[in-house]
This record gives sequence, structure tokens and C-alpha cells, in this order.
Amino acid sequence: MTLRPRTLVTVQRVRERLRDLASADLARASAHAEQIVQDARGADAALTEFLDDSARRMRAASLTGLIRIGAELETRRAEVAAAEQARIDALAAVQASSAQVARREREVRSIEALRDRQAEVHEVLEARAEQLASDDHAVRGRAR
Repeated sequence: MTLRPRTLVTVQRVRERLRDLASADLARASAHAEQIVQDARGADAALTEFLDDSARRMRAASLTGLIRIGAELETRRAEVAAAEQARIDALAAVQASSAQVARREREVRSIEALRDRQAEVHEVLEARAEQLASDDHAVRGRAR
């Protein structure tokens, strides 16, 4: 099967565009993951601050106050767990985007290799055509 030069150029442009889109997706996922990590750190810091504050409140609190502190503590722990899960999910998305970029980069390199191979074949065919033309010209010159 012969691949036409214009077809290879078009395929290369499409693959480069897909690679660029994958790179943009990786940048977006990385920024989102960084934000999620910051949110997780904030939730953890808020929990630590709440625990420190709760220790002071528990000394002078009533039973109702202790129940309220326990409920809020569980809520904060759930927030920290949710933030940690979001961080894990965001990092998985970054890894998937990174793998996509690597795959797209390999595709671009493969089409570049095809274009290089096609250029080599074209040069060989041109050299043969020139040689045949030169040989024909030499044969005609002797025949005169």
C-alpha cells in the first residue's frame, strides 16, 4: 500500500494536534491535582486546629457540648477522608493524562519516521530515474 505524502502530512498534523490536546489536558489535570492537594492540606490543618481547640473546650463543657464536639469532629474527619480520596483520584487522573501524552508522542514519532522513510524512498526513486535518463541519453549519443 502506498501512502501519499499529503496523507502523511495530514496524519502528522492530526496526531500533533491530539498530542497538544493531551498536553493541555495534562496541564489542566496537574493544576487541578495541585488545588486538590492544597484543599486536603487545608482540611487536615482545620482538623488539627479543631482538635486543639476541642481539648480546651472539653475541660469546661457540658455533656451536650461534648456530643456537639464529637459530631463536629466526625464531620471534620469525613471532610479529611473525602479530601484524601479526591487527592488520590486527582493524582490518578494526572497519571492517566501523562500516559496519554506519552502515547500521543509515540504516535507523532512513528508518523515522522514514516515521512522520513518516504523521503528516502523518494530520493532513491529520483536517483534511479536520473540514472536511467542519463543512461538513455548516453546510449542515444553513441547511436548517432
